[in-house]
Amino acid sequence: MLLIAANVTLLSAQTTGDYRTSATGNWSSASIWERYNGSAWVGASVAPSSAGAGVVFYKEYAR
Repeated sequence: MLLIAANVTLLSAQTTGDYRTSATGNWSSASIWERYNGSAWVGASVAPSSAGAGVVFYKEYAR
């Protein structure tokens, strides 16, 4: 019998300018958002708008 083990990894493809949440709260507040700067997620200076970033990623929270 041949047994094949596969290592499955969840990949995410972020693009410069994408947003994700970093906390729960008011979605119009910049303080709950992070923005991808091309190499890392950093605190956002403004909340995303419908005219801005195309993709929004949501982060799970440890409780």
